[in-house]
Amino acid sequence: MKPLMAIILMLFYTLHSQATEHHINVYENRIDPEVLIIENGDQITWHIVNGRHQLISSENQAGFGFSSPVLPPGAQFTLDVETGQSGEVAYGTTLNPLLSAALVIEGPAVDYLIDEGINAHFYNPQTDGQGLLLEYVPNTQIVVAYWFTFGANNEQQWMLGTGTPQGNQVTMNMSATTGGQLNSDQVVSEVPWGELTLIFTDCFSGEAHYNGREQQLSGSFPFQRLYLAELCQ
Repeated sequence: MKPLMAIILMLFYTLHSQATEHHINVYENRIDPEVLIIENGDQITWHIVNGRHQLISSENQAGFGFSSPVLPPGAQFTLDVETGQSGEVAYGTTLNPLLSAALVIEGPAVDYLIDEGINAHFYNPQTDGQGLLLEYVPNTQIVVAYWFTFGANNEQQWMLGTGTPQGNQVTMNMSATTGGQLNSDQVVSEVPWGELTLIFTDCFSGEAHYNGREQQLSGSFPFQRLYLAELCQ
């Protein structure tokens, strides 16, 4: 084999081996996952669980569009993502206009700056049932975080904190709430807990690092946006 051809084939197989296969289930009244973060070169397969659907994308800045045939229950629709752009690609099904979802095509690393694009719910995809509600307040240039998680004894624990962002990250002093009671005028107390640092890759995902001084807990976890919100670049 000629050296040039061998190099081309090696590059092809290397790129092909790095591609990731994703699977999306389409139900009569929901699409799971609703938001899927992907990269160029990845492959997506939609599985029609029930209902009849024709998947079609909306106009987007990523320059990526698709339209499937009408798919009955049990059918599949596979697509290779090949576009030189990045961004959010919203799509839905023409046979059920109430259904909507999105693909988020990641681009090369950029110097992301925290802004209103983070105003959404985020969750840890590795441990479903825990998450963050974030809000950037432009007037004061602070980030407000509500962290819904569990304590050292597996009890539910809600924490809140604020911090001033620096570029793509923000460190917040978190307080745990105690003393709450349903339908009561009992005052909720805030007890200092520790620090939470959020480092954003973009407005869709990032990594959290925590240091709970009071409970001597530390660690990290990934987070990604849970639902469709305003488009952010």
